[in-house]
Amino acid sequence: MADENEKAKIGAATEAEAETETRTGSPAYEKQPQPQHYDALVAASSAFSAQNSPNKPVFKQECPFSFATQFNPDGLYLNLATLQGYGKNFVGIDHDRTGNLMYVQLQNVIEQKLVEIPEDEQPSPFEQYFVKKNEEGKEIMYRPVTKIHGTNTLIMYPHLNEGVRFALNANSGEIDSEYELPETMLQVLKDLFGRFEAENRRREMERLQIQKQLEAQRANAGQYQKKAAPVSKFAKDLVQLDNGVKISSQPTTWKCADSGLTENLWLNLSTGYIGSGRPQWDGSGGTGAALRHYEDTGRQYPLCVKLGTITQSASGMPMAEVYSYDNTEDCMVTDPYIEKHLDHFGLKLEDLEKTEKTLEEQEGALIDRYIYSEILMDGDASGETKLEPYYAGGNIGLVNMGNTCYQNSVLQVLLSLEDFQRRYYYGTNDNVREQRYNSFRSAPIEPYSSLTMQMIKLAAAISDPEALGVKFDASKTSTEENEKENKEVETDESGLKVIGHDHRVAVAPRMLREAACSLHYDYMGNEQQDCVEYFRFMINKFVETDGMRPDSPGFDFAHVVEERLFDQQSQQVKYKYTPSSVLQLVVPIHKATNLKEVNAFKQRDKSKEDPKNKPRAVLPNIPFQECLKHSLGMDPNAQQTIVDYISPVTGERGIATQTVQLSTFPKYLCVQLRRFIMDEKTYQPVKTVCEVEVPRILDLQQYRGKGPQEHEVIIQERNEEETAEKELPAAKKAMVEQLMMMGFPEDECKEAALACNNVDAAMNWLFDPSTRVPLENPAERGEKAVETIKELNDGSSKYRLRAFISHLGHQINAGHYVCHTYDDKLKHWVLKNDTKVSVSKNPPIKHGYVYFYERMP
Repeated sequence: MADENEKAKIGAATEAEAETETRTGSPAYEKQPQPQHYDALVAASSAFSAQNSPNKPVFKQECPFSFATQFNPDGLYLNLATLQGYGKNFVGIDHDRTGNLMYVQLQNVIEQKLVEIPEDEQPSPFEQYFVKKNEEGKEIMYRPVTKIHGTNTLIMYPHLNEGVRFALNANSGEIDSEYELPETMLQVLKDLFGRFEAENRRREMERLQIQKQLEAQRANAGQYQKKAAPVSKFAKDLVQLDNGVKISSQPTTWKCADSGLTENLWLNLSTGYIGSGRPQWDGSGGTGAALRHYEDTGRQYPLCVKLGTITQSASGMPMAEVYSYDNTEDCMVTDPYIEKHLDHFGLKLEDLEKTEKTLEEQEGALIDRYIYSEILMDGDASGETKLEPYYAGGNIGLVNMGNTCYQNSVLQVLLSLEDFQRRYYYGTNDNVREQRYNSFRSAPIEPYSSLTMQMIKLAAAISDPEALGVKFDASKTSTEENEKENKEVETDESGLKVIGHDHRVAVAPRMLREAACSLHYDYMGNEQQDCVEYFRFMINKFVETDGMRPDSPGFDFAHVVEERLFDQQSQQVKYKYTPSSVLQLVVPIHKATNLKEVNAFKQRDKSKEDPKNKPRAVLPNIPFQECLKHSLGMDPNAQQTIVDYISPVTGERGIATQTVQLSTFPKYLCVQLRRFIMDEKTYQPVKTVCEVEVPRILDLQQYRGKGPQEHEVIIQERNEEETAEKELPAAKKAMVEQLMMMGFPEDECKEAALACNNVDAAMNWLFDPSTRVPLENPAERGEKAVETIKELNDGSSKYRLRAFISHLGHQINAGHYVCHTYDDKLKHWVLKNDTKVSVSKNPPIKHGYVYFYERMP
């Protein structure tokens, strides 16, 4: 994942930079006579000026119908009329839609290199840089710089392989071309470069706005804000003892001087002492020898580097995990002089390879090795099992774009379900392909912002990659020759990537993310989120787009929950029906069937264990039926007691009990196990680590709500409560006061304030009755949804498990998400872990977090 995230960061950084050397340089073009289609160029330049306003945005990041970008061999073809870029396969569709003939082919190549930092410039404490000696022995500071080399070619459809190369002269600001172009077209191309720069600035402002909003949310919530490791104040003048210690670059020779352990080793950069790190929660990881050495030496030598994390980036920059034990820092730090400090002990950077996970990588993985092996290694705790890679139509990976594994898992699950596949033209047959291309032909004017178009695009990439140019070769997943390779290959048109030695095939759904989440800062940021909340968000998006109707896939998850409240004061009941898309179940840890074994495991004598051969963990095992009993139905365990309930019948305080059942059984049922509970001491969500025996076939008939019974007396709400006037928000009150000062009646002012967002709109609303839209009561809207669901989305109570999502880690806002989906054609489960897709012969169903069931006939 680290290499993919780094590539994602590089891609994001390069898109925000100014145009490249070749694109804005001064190429020495030898002028040629007028190109072919000279008259068409003149006409196209007039059309460009007529159709494009100065503020019209440019969309050149990715094709809206495929995943092709400027970094593909064929690049993107930018429509000069609409300023939208398309992959080579879809230029014809764009031409049919718009009638445009003139395109600019944009092609990019990324290059990384190191640039010397001027002596009079002081780097930022959080900037990546390092210090290296030049040939004269002088210490020089460098920073990594990413550059893009791009070419531009003016072409006329359908002659996509013929064109006129051009660039913006950085000195004169004029267009240099290999042909004599019309003056009007030169001005168009010059204006185009100005738009490129404006688009880059706009995207950077959006990025900063998202970052600012996220920082404000974290500040309001008091959350920890993760920052880049600061430069240690001890790094520049670090004391290094001349004690003759020299360390081999061979990892097999490294061991803890105190315990002899050979993992989680830290080298003190002052003394050369190698000690193990602090022990982890389960006793593994080390003995804390490195920290004790710091304390035993008078707390004089605080900097330690973790052996096995030292390596070089592609640009030659040293990368290592360094920790400062000094109480004024006591955190991960950056050491710009790490190469010099390692050289003191005979360690050459070029001889070292990364062999250990950093603490950040360990945080992203599951701390409990047992669960990790169950979920990702098909139950093999030894870690020696190599899962069989499986890439084909229907099983394509998704690139992690910065903690977006929760989004990837939800999208993979949804597109594995039949109704979503039908709605978004998932498949390979000719009829599906024709429907897909027809949808592209009839797409909105701005298809990149259409959730439907972006879902169709993703469904096409996952289900029908061969139609986009990807050819699968099963032999490339296991041969030794291919395992030695470590390169990235991109297809000519599709934008799908073949990554790494295991030839992972994946796409990055960036445009879908922007179409769905552009106004949601949490999901546009790079911080982990709860996959259930994201699932709810996407379901609401689908319903907003398609409406609450049976052919909307979002509607398929809608079900009605029946809440029954029993008032003990009056012995009367109240029924409430609410729509929902997720069924949440309590996990009663005290109902585990193996509590004796769990306690015995916790109380075992750890001193006699072999650190290299630890026993298999024993976790609480809870029957799924207990989760149902404690969440649904009339069982006392499922009842929620409400203390100090004011009876609407007697008006006195007392006790009421509430139970929940299902009023309808939807086409698809999303079941969430509430593994995260609130810690009563810290008030932070804590994960319940346990196993739940979730069935593959589920029957919920006993939990169907029966509604009011003949012997029950229904609570009658008081009229004054129903007609009580709601308190207006402060902003609305101010609007009412301003409108009343203009002479409008108070009642009408209140109605206008509720219907409008500002005073001007409210005045128009009051002056022109034809513009008024009747206010919809939220309760009435909920009642309509309940009626629709009951009528159109109810059926059998029997379900079959189709997919599930697992969470690796102990914090809801950290860790990692993966999903398992069932492949009907192959009759087996498939693990989808971002870009990695593998056959799962022993799916870890008991460790799931969210389960997706399909209703049986």
